[in-house]
Amino acid sequence: MKSKTSFPRWLLLVWFLSLLALASLTARADALSEWTTHAFPTLTYPPGSCYSRTNTLVPVTNGAPYMWRVVAHSGRFIATGHGPCQQDTVTIALHSVDGVNWIRGTNRYNNRNPPYGWGYNGYFALTKGGDLCVGVGWGGETGVSSNGVSWSGTNFLIIQPGLTTSPNLHAVAYGAGRFVAVGDNFNSQGVRGVVAYSTNGINWRQGFTEPVSNPLKPTNAFIAVAYGNNIFWATTRSYDSTRSEVYFSTNGGILFWPNATGDGERLLCFGNNRFIRVGNSLLVNTNSTNWIAVTRPTAAPFDTLTHAAEMFIATAGRDVASSWDGFDWTVRTNALPRPVSSLTYGNGFLIAVGTSPVVSNPSCADGYCGAGDYFISAPLVHLTPTASASTFWVHGITNRDYDILATNEVMASDWPVVNRFTLTNSPQSWTDPNPPGATGSRRFYRARLVP
Repeated sequence: MKSKTSFPRWLLLVWFLSLLALASLTARADALSEWTTHAFPTLTYPPGSCYSRTNTLVPVTNGAPYMWRVVAHSGRFIATGHGPCQQDTVTIALHSVDGVNWIRGTNRYNNRNPPYGWGYNGYFALTKGGDLCVGVGWGGETGVSSNGVSWSGTNFLIIQPGLTTSPNLHAVAYGAGRFVAVGDNFNSQGVRGVVAYSTNGINWRQGFTEPVSNPLKPTNAFIAVAYGNNIFWATTRSYDSTRSEVYFSTNGGILFWPNATGDGERLLCFGNNRFIRVGNSLLVNTNSTNWIAVTRPTAAPFDTLTHAAEMFIATAGRDVASSWDGFDWTVRTNALPRPVSSLTYGNGFLIAVGTSPVVSNPSCADGYCGAGDYFISAPLVHLTPTASASTFWVHGITNRDYDILATNEVMASDWPVVNRFTLTNSPQSWTDPNPPGATGSRRFYRARLVP
């Protein structure tokens, strides 16, 4: 099961007259090396819902929110986070069609006081499944939306021996018709792992870890979960990152079984018929059983990992890495302006939001929060003209295959492939072998990344 988005993979349309003179273009870098900085809009916050803190509490009434997670769903980008607060906060959900202009969604926490929600302190996760987008986080809060505009949700209490409070949920994944969320809770003996599953993101039931007689067996917090090939994989990690374990479930998250000792895992991702888990090490699973250690391509561990445009894309500090198979990686050093905490793909480009926990952020007491600005990558494929009417620059990801499609009618239902080639440099020039010859004739072009 490969990761898909609802966005089209056609990325740019070029039309020309055969005698039109066009300006030349300066060569640019690989698409994942080019990121532009954007700012989330300034918002207002209800009285008593947001405070900054020095020696005393100071009310905050407006400012850009600090967004921590982002996902592409139902033709929109959806970002979630919290107000620019150090004491209390409001949960913020923004949505955007183009990734540049953002609108605040409505949710049941907008006027809550104290307004703790699933964006509180940045401890939350987002996933999409079926026709829903689901967010989970601090205090067992969940948010559910079909369009990113209007949100509903609930707070659930998982009753386990010795546990009397709602769990903190760190990750959520979708598969086999249900959402599976993982996290942790505390009792007199310390941290205990928590698993829950739901078909609608609102009504949740407790999952277990083997053996069933001891559902609190994990003494570490569940940190990550992913689904693929009819299996949920989940990882745990101690708060000091010295211990971790790997679990799997073949029955939709009802029961998780231990698989291996981990190495500080905090990320899991499925794509191209394989799983990748990341902590202090990087491991790949191609058969749903065995994990193969891979040399980490970056100096720092990965902060984010996603599967998009038929490849794995990760960030580590300011570095951006990509791989088709999880074994061989290409790294763009210092491509990002700063580390980020979430990455998604839609409409032909990537959006990166938040900050890494290792980055000090003056808006947060512990440095673990979102950010008021974010980054957009260059399109993963697009065409730009040269001085010659039949030659174009193709921009994209190097060492990947691309198709050029052309037609004489822009509304044509069939766009024939006129050439397929490997992009060895970005940009790389391409010349139409059969350009329109008559003055005033025209041809329309598209480029696409080959799966």
